[in-house]
Amino acid sequence: MMRRAKKRAEPRGPSPRRIGLLVAFCLLAVGVPYWFKGRTSPPAPPTTSLHDLRRSAPVIGDGLVSQWTEIASLSWYHTDKLDKDELASEASKAEERARLVAECFRRDPGNGARLWGTDQMKKRLIFVHVPKCGGSALTATLRRLACVANGNPTNPCCSNPGFCQRNRQKMRLCPDVLNCHSHQPQLSLFFGARSLNRHLKAVTMVREPLGRVVSAWHYRCHNPNWDCFHIDGSVQWAERKRLHDDWYVRPPNASDSLPWVSFGQFLGMEHYQNVQTRMLGSDRFPYSPTRVEALDVRRALSRIDAHFAVVGVFELFEHSAALIAVLAGVPVDPADLLRVRAQHTPKYSEFTAALTGDAALAAKVLEKNVHDQTLHREASMRLCRQLRENDLLELPGCADPVAAKARAFCAKVL
Repeated sequence: MMRRAKKRAEPRGPSPRRIGLLVAFCLLAVGVPYWFKGRTSPPAPPTTSLHDLRRSAPVIGDGLVSQWTEIASLSWYHTDKLDKDELASEASKAEERARLVAECFRRDPGNGARLWGTDQMKKRLIFVHVPKCGGSALTATLRRLACVANGNPTNPCCSNPGFCQRNRQKMRLCPDVLNCHSHQPQLSLFFGARSLNRHLKAVTMVREPLGRVVSAWHYRCHNPNWDCFHIDGSVQWAERKRLHDDWYVRPPNASDSLPWVSFGQFLGMEHYQNVQTRMLGSDRFPYSPTRVEALDVRRALSRIDAHFAVVGVFELFEHSAALIAVLAGVPVDPADLLRVRAQHTPKYSEFTAALTGDAALAAKVLEKNVHDQTLHREASMRLCRQLRENDLLELPGCADPVAAKARAFCAKVL
């Protein structure tokens, strides 16, 4: 009887040849785009900041010169370039001005109890970062003060001087300045009845609404055309990046297929109105969809009087930073008085001039941010009183324009 021949087993899975072809295809699919990217992408962003204590000579792009050039690796290429020699000259003048102003604020440092308290081994404070109010520059000052006050050179507050950030290339952390990296106020968390930090003091900075709105309109994340926070009616910057290969040199405009919001429409978007009062009065994220009312101003002022050592004013940035240093018991340093984002393109300046020259449009800005205007006025009064109490306002013998500006500012609000 004949045996039935065994059926030949079919090989399972793809053949080695197919596997090899698949691997080669994958390598090409990944490698070719990277090869092109390396040949066409803009240079990596500079890792130095205009506010670093030890920095190299300034170049075009130091500072965040505009909303679009911030994304463009801090002005890698754009049509509205700042002049290199002019920028270097302005940076040098800013440093010399900061040195002269710091001399005006020379004081014998106290024990720092008015900022840090006396019954704690580790000196800490809480920072509330209101967007577009000079907060980045102020965190650089706070990190230095915490470093000096705690006297520990290995503390992260002491390393890599500059403003707080979580950038992988230049990490700047400071555990002694709580809430250093966030726009979330978290006031209820820090000052709640059960909080272990309720004995700490807080610091923040506010700004008059007109200048704050212009700054928000010109910088990434803080306006509806290039949003970072998923705000209703806004378009994320990542979506525009996917839409345009030249996203880093091309601001959104009315011809984009994605939605585009004009400045007038931006003023009417409630998310972007009265953000300072929303944060300090409602304890909400600055762009939360919550209505801000006059009662929130009173709540903000109540919190300020109860928990804040200093509420600085952007228009008196140097005096605000000096006051915090005096309360911290640390001598003022010229680096404390340098702003991180002090340079602007001509277009930014032209926009500001056009807005301030348009009485109707400027009035609309103030109308839509009336509660922030009230908060700013009240904070200015409190700051001016503190400056006078600490002998930081009159500054006899100091003829610097910064000192004269502060005296004139406080004469109007007091």
